[in-house]
Amino acid sequence: MNVEISDLTRRFGRTRAVDGVSLQAGAGVFGLLGPNGAGKTTLLRMMATVIPPSSGRLRLLGRDPGSYGPRKEIRRRVGYLPQNLGYYPGFTVAEFVEYFALLKDMPPRQVPRSVAAAVEQVGLGDKARARLRTLSGGMLRRAGIAQAIVNPPGWIPSSGWRSAPCCATWASCRP
Repeated sequence: MNVEISDLTRRFGRTRAVDGVSLQAGAGVFGLLGPNGAGKTTLLRMMATVIPPSSGRLRLLGRDPGSYGPRKEIRRRVGYLPQNLGYYPGFTVAEFVEYFALLKDMPPRQVPRSVAAAVEQVGLGDKARARLRTLSGGMLRRAGIAQAIVNPPGWIPSSGWRSAPCCATWASCRP
């Protein structure tokens, strides 16, 4: 299983954003549906190791993200596109994707080719040198997808999770 969740809870003060969620997911695609405030984004943030659960069990790619070593390996293999993409407006599309490739500890010699492939895959090859501040909302979203999927040449990402506003979220997991 790529994702194993048992009785997962996340509290923010007195508020339970996620309350006792359990699920298992292997390779493939799955979706989370629910109204605003149902905890979809919070659940995905825990799965992306952005925030820890308050209680319950979370295993990703056969690892417990509760300690540094496994969490680092999970982060290398997960592509995460948050609902609100933070970025430096002065970055070009290629610089933005390169930044995330380096955060994933990609070997420096593989970065240029991997960045170019990710940027091409989302249809922004002609905008690789454009500053993020000049892009439309849809192009910014595609730059966000490129950062989530950038990986060394010939390597298939293990997971890609996207948090969408309102009620639809998808995730894709590969061993």
